[in-house]
Amino acid sequence: TDDQGQQTGAVFCAREVTEEFEGNADSSESPVAMLATARRRVELLAELSNEIAQRRESDDIFNIIANRACAVLEADYSLVWTPDAANDLVLRAAYNLSPSGVGQSMNRLNFPSAILAMAERDLIYVNEEDAGPGGRRMLRQGGGRIALLIPLVDNDQALGVLAVHYADVDRLRRVDPELARAVGRQCGHAVRLRNVVIELESSRRRLLTTLDQLPQAVVIVDAPDGHVVAMNR
Repeated sequence: TDDQGQQTGAVFCAREVTEEFEGNADSSESPVAMLATARRRVELLAELSNEIAQRRESDDIFNIIANRACAVLEADYSLVWTPDAANDLVLRAAYNLSPSGVGQSMNRLNFPSAILAMAERDLIYVNEEDAGPGGRRMLRQGGGRIALLIPLVDNDQALGVLAVHYADVDRLRRVDPELARAVGRQCGHAVRLRNVVIELESSRRRLLTTLDQLPQAVVIVDAPDGHVVAMNR
């Protein structure tokens, strides 16, 4: 879906599930119910993609990621971190966790598991024992027993980490790792686009600042319609 809400295409995903169904033969959940659950998760992932495509403000993307990740992955609460210029971690968004400290920069040494997830570009499961000082604080603050750390990856570059927390360990065991990785890739691409937009806007501001210092009148128009793109005072 594009930013106007128009459908532009679709993605079809399939995998062999026979062994999974046979392995769950003793489960109270029937194959039909399992397929219904899988369908709902895919629908939630599609809703995440649509909301990202239709975002209006650059920082809204982090709130969308934190909110929708809880629904898609059936978590209790979530956090979104991105590295700053000093490679420390900035808490960009939190869902179902208050007070959260959103916007604060925190020493990366307090979150070794998050740094490891970004370095390895893969999922990391963390309990209170090995979460690091910052991770333990987040687990205790929300009443979580375990967290799944999902790197936000685009073009093989980790742009941040999504931490989804669970009070029920069994609920985390039911999360499909491939679904979690798909969420990380989708959100990583969105963060990349956000960063590009911010950089373009920063470049535009620098251009306008430079133009305003010139003694000549300057007008920049696009082609072929001649719409005014920028002008100095």
